[in-house]
Amino acid sequence: MNNNPQDKLDSMLQNYYGREQESFEFRGTSKKRIFLSYSSAIAAVLAILICAGLLIYTCIEPKNDFAINVAAQGTDEYTNLSVKTFYKATYDLEQVDIIDQSNMLTAGIIVVEGKTISDLKVKSLNREGEFLVPYDKGHFLYLDSDGNIKPFYNTDTRIVLICSDDNLTENEKTSSVWYVPVDENGKPISNNEYISEDKEDIVEIQIYFEDGSVSTSYIHISYIDGKMHLKYER
Repeated sequence: MNNNPQDKLDSMLQNYYGREQESFEFRGTSKKRIFLSYSSAIAAVLAILICAGLLIYTCIEPKNDFAINVAAQGTDEYTNLSVKTFYKATYDLEQVDIIDQSNMLTAGIIVVEGKTISDLKVKSLNREGEFLVPYDKGHFLYLDSDGNIKPFYNTDTRIVLICSDDNLTENEKTSSVWYVPVDENGKPISNNEYISEDKEDIVEIQIYFEDGSVSTSYIHISYIDGKMHLKYER
């Protein structure tokens, strides 16, 4: 009998590591393998359909992008956006003629551009201004602070607003609004009148799109040294 400790250790390690080990193998049934393959195929098809649907939706979804540009009359920006000059005039109903023309109005233009725009609505939140909106060649609607059509008349004569340029582009018919500050009596302020800083205003403009959606933006009206400034805040 071998009592050598080293030989005993060698024999023990050989007996332990020398055993045959049966390797583990997962053996599913053929039905399970078919089911797994079928599920994977369905998942792949669904993923393709979802991606294709998102791509189609992205391509056909109406793009309601729009841009707003604003400027005060008398500035280069205003000239680039519009050459319209507005005047107050007294209209005599008997003579049917313009008998007196005052200085041009103080005005600021708001131009909204977008391919899917269907309508615009405006409102003076501080009620310091009213609006002119083109609706036909050489004709304008005069709107009050709430954006409602406002008549301009009294018993004998009426004050009308006339424009020096009778030609309106298609864009101006649908996407231009002129803001006109008014005095305490609700009359438009002429360009030669000083306007104090406390008449600052905010114009709320609602943009309606062809798909029925609506977007609301705000134009800030301020006065520095009596001159109007417009700023669109995105």
